[in-house]
Amino acid sequence: MGIIVESKCTNCGFNKRLAFGGGRHNHNVNNPVPALDEQTGSLESPNYYEHKDNPRYSFYTDSKLKSNTEKDQNLNWGNLYLSPTNNYCPSCQTYNLMFWSNIFTD
Repeated sequence: MGIIVESKCTNCGFNKRLAFGGGRHNHNVNNPVPALDEQTGSLESPNYYEHKDNPRYSFYTDSKLKSNTEKDQNLNWGNLYLSPTNNYCPSCQTYNLMFWSNIFTD
C-alpha cells in the first residue's frame, strides 16, 4: 500500500503533495519516492527502482536531505524511511520541510 504524503516548510510555507511507495498491483515495478531534482531544484516523486542510482535525484530517504539522520520510522515504505521533520526545503534552502501521511493508496 502506497502513501500520499503532504510536505510543508515551516520557514517559507512551501508545500507539495507527493506519492510514496507503490500500490498493491504494481509495487514490484513502481515505487515513487520524494526526491529533489538536482537539475531543476524541484520536489518530485520519481520511481525509486528506475532512478535510485541516477545522480539527477537526491531522495529524501537518504541522509543528504535530512538534518536529523536518525532512522525515524513514522513514515516508511519497506526499508525506505522519510523523516517527518527537519528535511531540506527546495524553496528556501533550510531544513524546515515536514512530511506527513495524508492518504493511503492501493
